[in-house]
Amino acid sequence: MQQEGMVSLWAGHADSASDLEAYLKIAYTEDGEVILSPFARDFRIEYYDEDFIEAKYYDKSLQSVSGLLHGFSYDNVITPQFTQLLGDPLPLPVNAVVLLYHFKYAGEAGLPASGPVTLQFMGVVSMESSR
Repeated sequence: MQQEGMVSLWAGHADSASDLEAYLKIAYTEDGEVILSPFARDFRIEYYDEDFIEAKYYDKSLQSVSGLLHGFSYDNVITPQFTQLLGDPLPLPVNAVVLLYHFKYAGEAGLPASGPVTLQFMGVVSMESSR
């Protein structure tokens, strides 16, 4: 669900950068109708603004929240919050991360069973500094 100032995080495994890209790709019919991405279908997300998504594939798996989120928008604000929420290190190594900005996911679906990309919803934090 769209919510200003919030960011939702998914992390998991992707076989390749191109697999992650394909997993997130939104397509359109000839009539301009939206064809949801596999990501949106897996997590039952009806809509998200494509301008507010960032994703990254890592060649090597990571378990550090700070390593995983380094270089993303608002990383200096969201990294400490996700570290507090999830702990550091993460319970399992991951090589793929997806962030949806201005989005508060309600956690309505679980981990897809199989495929070239398997992500797990990790949580939601505020993008705004508490100062």
